[in-house]
Amino acid sequence: KAGQKMRVHEIVRKFKINSILFKEDILDKRVEIVEELGDPLCDPQQIARKTEELNQLENQLNRDFIAALLKINDILEPGQRLSMIYGLSRNWFFFNPRPESGGPHE
Repeated sequence: KAGQKMRVHEIVRKFKINSILFKEDILDKRVEIVEELGDPLCDPQQIARKTEELNQLENQLNRDFIAALLKINDILEPGQRLSMIYGLSRNWFFFNPRPESGGPHE
């Protein structure tokens, strides 16, 4: 429905804008880790600290993604939710609507 579409679009738009910043920070943190690994005086504690920072950024991005999905879920009707879940399953887990042998999930 038009009203739903507009509200969902706004949630997705906000998430995408916020995720760009997280993705840039995640990439920067990965570069820092690689640079530290390339240093002849590589400090394992420094790598551990940077890895923890990287994990925190990735975890926050995941939490924000789930929060956006929950907001969208509240807007949708039951049949629409099923369609959304199916779409997510296909994209995240490579599920198909009917069983097919030899798929990447086997």
